[in-house]
Amino acid sequence: MTDARTGLDPLGGRDRLFARTSPKHKLEIALRAQSMGHMVGVAGEGVNDSPAPGKANIGTAMNKSGSDVSKEAASMMPQDDNLSSTIRGIEEGRLVFVKLKKSIKYSVCYVAYHS
Repeated sequence: MTDARTGLDPLGGRDRLFARTSPKHKLEIALRAQSMGHMVGVAGEGVNDSPAPGKANIGTAMNKSGSDVSKEAASMMPQDDNLSSTIRGIEEGRLVFVKLKKSIKYSVCYVAYHS
């Protein structure tokens, strides 16, 4: 998707990672990317960070070191404050989804064949 003002896709249509941004910039990046149809994930741990994870498609707050405000705004909290746990969780969730689809497909085929 393109930015209406410039006609360009500033995110280049690819995955992007922004690090060490101010809370204001986190929110601006999230809102701009969402307005262009991108899925946005934002991590934050402080009180000032809370608006961006709250507006993102997936907001992550640190469970041990995060403020209560950021935890309230977030949709996900890694139990060990390690974002690589999030990646493992996503991989596990995708595996469960694939197996669930296979199970449903088998059940539907079985019922259709035996009815």
